Amino acid sequence: MAVMSASFSGESTAVVHCMVIIMVLGLLVSGLHGGNTQTFEPQYSYEVLFRTLSPEIQRMHRELLSVFEEVSYLRTPAGEWSSVARLSEELIPPFDRDSDTGSDYQWEMRAESELIQYLGRPTSDGDKPFFLLSIQENIPHPPGTPLGDFHRRSDDGSVLHFGVWFHAKPKPVTQILDRPEREEWLQIIIKPTS
Repeated sequence: MAVMSASFSGESTAVVHCMVIIMVLGLLVSGLHGGNTQTFEPQYSYEVLFRTLSPEIQRMHRELLSVFEEVSYLRTPAGEWSSVARLSEELIPPFDRDSDTGSDYQWEMRAESELIQYLGRPTSDGDKPFFLLSIQENIPHPPGTPLGDFHRRSDDGSVLHFGVWFHAKPKPVTQILDRPEREEWLQIIIKPTS
């Protein structure tokens, strides 16, 4: 006959309960993190996920996002945006003719009202796509509104909406594209909007 302390059965029950609680909490926490592995699809037909694109298009996307930051910084207090010539002088890829992608494209800047665009046309008739960095000023957003992946608040408090677009063979671009998606341009997104 074994002699046990009076608290032994109570202690073992408490240990088992604690182990069950820890296991359940562990499964819940791992389940929450496991839910983030789902794949996302674009919300609109003109959106294309960055991760699905060729390395060349991904590189140009990164360069144009960097250009957006540069032109936002170089924007004058009067709201004037940098010309392609100035960006080339500042050696900012892809406008810099000596950069990896600079010699492959001819760039032009277009501005109309509150819409500014930098359009890149391939210099050869190969299979390189056209690119468009489109920036729209003064988008109404109340102060404190969270801004998404396509919005930045400038130093003067105004909101800038921007996007990087590409097109394999667009119709001749003779004017500013106020709705690129209507001309079958595709917008590059990192993740879908929610």
